[in-house]
Amino acid sequence: MYEKNIYDCFLENYELNPKKNFLKQYINNKNDFKYYSYEEVYNLALKLILLMKDNDLSINDKVAIIAKNSFEWVVFDIAVNLFGLVSVPILPSATKENIQYIVTHSKCNFIFIGKLDSYDEILSVLNHHTKILSLGSTSCPLKTTLIWDDVLKQPSIKQTMPQISINSTSSIIYTSGTSGEPKGVIVTHGNIYTAAQYITELVKLNCSDRFFSYLPLAHITEKIYILSTAYLNGILISFPANIESFSSNLKDCKPTIFISVPRLWKIFKDKITEKIPSPILKFLLSIPFVNQYIKKLIKSKLGLSSARIMGTGSAPIDKNLLHWYSRLDIFIIEAWGMTESMGLGAINYPYNQHKIGSIGKPIKSFRIKLSETSEILINSKCLFKGYYQNKNLMKIFLSIIFLKLVIWVFLIMRDICIF
Repeated sequence: MYEKNIYDCFLENYELNPKKNFLKQYINNKNDFKYYSYEEVYNLALKLILLMKDNDLSINDKVAIIAKNSFEWVVFDIAVNLFGLVSVPILPSATKENIQYIVTHSKCNFIFIGKLDSYDEILSVLNHHTKILSLGSTSCPLKTTLIWDDVLKQPSIKQTMPQISINSTSSIIYTSGTSGEPKGVIVTHGNIYTAAQYITELVKLNCSDRFFSYLPLAHITEKIYILSTAYLNGILISFPANIESFSSNLKDCKPTIFISVPRLWKIFKDKITEKIPSPILKFLLSIPFVNQYIKKLIKSKLGLSSARIMGTGSAPIDKNLLHWYSRLDIFIIEAWGMTESMGLGAINYPYNQHKIGSIGKPIKSFRIKLSETSEILINSKCLFKGYYQNKNLMKIFLSIIFLKLVIWVFLIMRDICIF
């Protein structure tokens, strides 16, 4: 019996309401933008599939992408997975050593390059690769085989797509490589669909939510929490034009769900205290009625006036910073997960004021416990299929049956009772 995957959900949303806007691409800091409907995104994906066929790509071939978040990134993701290829996303900030390793190790047949802040790292590594498509970027200095205009010239011909098993590989997502060579985590279609369902049920996502996508889509967090849940629920995704327009675009977007890293939450705080020094802010928050106005004003200036869920992860966050935000009625939820568990594991949701500084309890269907030697053991349907081309690593993983966490995660969880 065929079990649907997350890309079937995209097609269902397309068939249900093809004219509905799915992607919103900002163009500049004046908040000019362009909407892309489900129909437009699907037609672009069909054009890209045809172009990939013309370049002799076939099912299970590996294709890499290195680009900042944009509507083209999503078109790439949909086309690759509908066609039955395997995506190999590379972080836009990756070093040339990591890029070289990932491209070689994954045996990529084709490389898609999009907008980047700098092309220095990829020039020496990819300049001689035989098949490169410039994905929407007009400033890419590489000699490319194809450009985005070649995609647009293709006809939008509906094609018979292969039925993709939920056990087949959707993507190979490489870890950062901070503790050695990057490891290729094999992510199945079943992993993605299950993880997106868990998040949807937990925070009650629906088609009226709005996402602002700026954390790298090559990272498991953005891939699952934002992109995959958008496919599942028909949620509008907005992309900033660039780093300079980030603040302006965020205010215009007014996301209902906003996820960030500790560093950015700290930057937000610094900008607030530049405008309103801490002693004055403290005084204003002590005045009835005035305090509510100040809280709403700050949320609005940040672009978070409509945010019902705000989260953080990827690194430890200062508890004092979380308490500072809570006094503004900005309740930041901490979560923890690994690439190997689809970014899921534990989350402080519903928000618990008494558990600030913790990552909360295990997500539904995740079993987490401490071993006799205080190692954290995890079991879930979201666990990855294995490490690509590294059987020894997978043997170690299966024989020990646990995901070993870095020290800070253990310290964060020291006060939590895990059931």
